[in-house]
Amino acid sequence: MQINLLCVGKLKERFYRDACAEYQKRMSRYHRLTVTELPDEKPLSGFPDAIQRVMAKEGDRLLPHLQKGFSIALCVEGEAPDSLALARQLQGYERLGQPVNFVIGGSWGLDPRVIAASKARLSLSNLTLPHNLARLVLLEQLYRASKIAAGETYHK
Repeated sequence: MQINLLCVGKLKERFYRDACAEYQKRMSRYHRLTVTELPDEKPLSGFPDAIQRVMAKEGDRLLPHLQKGFSIALCVEGEAPDSLALARQLQGYERLGQPVNFVIGGSWGLDPRVIAASKARLSLSNLTLPHNLARLVLLEQLYRASKIAAGETYHK
């Protein structure tokens, strides 16, 4: 199955890059994985309208990527499955026969249009995670779900 991670912003810290690269390598045994990093925007101020403009610009960059495949927005309003449930969901996505896009927003989250255009929503935690950490946690959980789905040991 083709899995695409669509991410706003780049991983600046080396420890995030190294950890994500490790899970990307591990995932290659199970799925084709691509990571697309789209530029993030910096607000001119902290006012809500400036933040909304930032999210809209980031959304404009993300929306064309959602045209192909089954898109899943990572957002606090999403379902928060346990690892076994995520493994079952991954198997269901595989049966769709199309690419699966996991969409991670920038510092301010996802534009509401991106959430609305996605076919599903996923929450990694009730806690607020920085988008860099969310990418790492998602990659690890996708790897764990792939191992579970393959009947291999890793999950505890």
